[in-house]
Amino acid sequence: MTRQSSALHRLRRLPRDARGATAIEYGLILALIAVTLVPAMIRWGGANTTMWEYVKRFLSITN
Repeated sequence: MTRQSSALHRLRRLPRDARGATAIEYGLILALIAVTLVPAMIRWGGANTTMWEYVKRFLSITN
């Protein structure tokens, strides 16, 4: 098998090989999840802190 025919063989096989495309798709899904979760967690974290501050003040008043 010559070098040219080996390269041609790899080019013909390329459309059937979906491993790279699958990895890219998983990467894009992960990026989308991160882009949506990080702001939501930051926003929820502030609300969560406010809630625990309220509980702390409430408990200190009752003691």
